[in-house]
Amino acid sequence: GSNFMLKILSFISPKHLNQFVLQAQTNFNHPTFYLSIKGFKSTSISHLNSKKKLNSKAKVQKNNQEEKKWTTLSHNGVLFPKPYKPHHIPLLYEGKKIKLTTEEEEIATMYASMLETNYISNKIFNKNFFQEFKSIIEKNKENEINKIVEKSKSEFLLEKCDFSLIFNYIKKEKLEKSAEM
Repeated sequence: GSNFMLKILSFISPKHLNQFVLQAQTNFNHPTFYLSIKGFKSTSISHLNSKKKLNSKAKVQKNNQEEKKWTTLSHNGVLFPKPYKPHHIPLLYEGKKIKLTTEEEEIATMYASMLETNYISNKIFNKNFFQEFKSIIEKNKENEINKIVEKSKSEFLLEKCDFSLIFNYIKKEKLEKSAEM
């Protein structure tokens, strides 16, 4: 749900933060939106609430001449995602199928959905994702990964996680949805 969206934000690198800030300015119907990202100080973002202010900000310089990019901005408010529905597809860890809780599965599914994007090659994104994912896995003492790590006296590593079953499920779901249309 909305907590999941905040968790996704914690994976955003500082380089991509400005892009999110611009989206927040146009997508949140609040005078001020407070963004708190793990590792960042709480940032206050003032909403662009007047067309005049927006128009003055929304000009692009082209050949030493200013060109208006936008004339109006309208939106229908905040869109909240539908509650997460578990699919019960396991994560592979060291080749073993691991059943995940709904919270663990939701985050693993978000990561699996990004396997074919540039985010996966971003070291900061992976570090931030795994830090959050690891903290959630380690909270659940009954999780099979914790038992494997404890038994082998090794460390829980992202490199040992295989999201391919979840990724294949997501791909199959997308194909089925596109076939329905």
